[in-house]
Amino acid sequence: MTALSPFGYSAPVDTIRNYRMFGLAIALALGGFAVDEGYQVVMWLIAAVTFCTGSVVRNPRTGALFTALMCFGSNGYLFTQKLDAASGPSICNINQVLNCDIVNSSDASMMFGLPITLYGMGFYLGLTLAAMFHEKTTPKFHQMSGLFAIINLIYSAYLAYESTVIGAVCVMCISIYVGNALLLWAALRGLKEDGVKLFDSPANAFMGTSMMSIVGSFLMVVFVGSGTWSQSQGVQIGDDIASSSGGKGEVDTTSPEFLSTLYASPKGKITLDGTEPILGNPDAPYLIVEWADYGCPHCARAASDLHDLVKEMPEVQVRFKVFPLSGLCNPGLQSEDRPDRCRAAHAVECGGQQEKFWELQHLVFVNQTHMADEDLRFMAEQAGLDMPAWDTCFADPSIMEGVRADAMAGVQAGVMGTPAMYLKGTHGDQFVEMTRGAQGVYVLIEAQKAGVTLLPPGPPIQH
Repeated sequence: MTALSPFGYSAPVDTIRNYRMFGLAIALALGGFAVDEGYQVVMWLIAAVTFCTGSVVRNPRTGALFTALMCFGSNGYLFTQKLDAASGPSICNINQVLNCDIVNSSDASMMFGLPITLYGMGFYLGLTLAAMFHEKTTPKFHQMSGLFAIINLIYSAYLAYESTVIGAVCVMCISIYVGNALLLWAALRGLKEDGVKLFDSPANAFMGTSMMSIVGSFLMVVFVGSGTWSQSQGVQIGDDIASSSGGKGEVDTTSPEFLSTLYASPKGKITLDGTEPILGNPDAPYLIVEWADYGCPHCARAASDLHDLVKEMPEVQVRFKVFPLSGLCNPGLQSEDRPDRCRAAHAVECGGQQEKFWELQHLVFVNQTHMADEDLRFMAEQAGLDMPAWDTCFADPSIMEGVRADAMAGVQAGVMGTPAMYLKGTHGDQFVEMTRGAQGVYVLIEAQKAGVTLLPPGPPIQH
């Protein structure tokens, strides 16, 4: 029996059946260009899952290879997003429910001090490589892959439960969960073809080339990735230091001359009114005052760096002031666009009234593209606030007076952009404006603790 193709020749029905999943995958991928931005990635992930499904039908080993590669890619993207928050919101952030960043910044996204996506990258890369070996070289591949898939599915169920607790869904994560199900299906199909059962001598399945490939790749990826993660979370400025010298030779980062490039005299006076939220020990000898805007990607990264700095250096405290980049609540600006910056500041101030300032601030920074009133309220719920009290506060226009006071203090300090960071403690009671953010603070304090005599601050930074 044959079917007439649109091109005028006959194609066997079996051929159409064999390749219809691939055709559907192509159609879904192309359809992604016709939907709204945000939903594109959903369409493309569905297309990838469809392609992997078709591959499993055609050949279980090939299907496992493509599925493992898809899972590796999803883990890799989530890891890079977690690695560099300043790169902007994830492409899979659609709204407050379909939001990869909320899930990817939760406690469940970490294990033993590292992102779980790093472990996933190591495992799925090893599985991909094992699937590429000849069947004679890896005779236990399907059994090992199937047993691992069961373990991964159990862990996927736990992560899915955590997602319901968080109140958000990560579509990239879902593609990994579905990938684990496809890997189990591919393993069962492969075992059926080989005439082997999944639980036949399971211990033997974890011996041989396939397991060596997974262990080797896992250890390599975790080793390299953990170093990268530590550098991104620790407050190091290696690359910045190299670039500051124009790439000309070695830079002595302990020299007073180099250290003087990390700070300058403020343009104005730094004043505190005692209402600032405090991160760290309020009696710590080194004081950072930061002005930031909730819609600023660099401010989001600076917030993460400051939290890491305080954890690493208990002698540092941070006092926060908001500087919305909108004239609607910032007396120093003329433009009255971007009202969401003011509403976000209002929302976080209300979080502070319930001693949840930093929790709500974190969620707002993570979701900078979603700052409508309903989004802010949803984030307040996720931060565990008393919602009737928060609603009352958010409806109170007097709260904005505190926002305006912070912004005016920033104008008096000479803030020209965000984030703006000032440090006291390295030059007596004199504040200095930092040019390298939290990273520069770390280097400067470490140098002073080592006995380096710091030069007086130079003239104010010219923007």
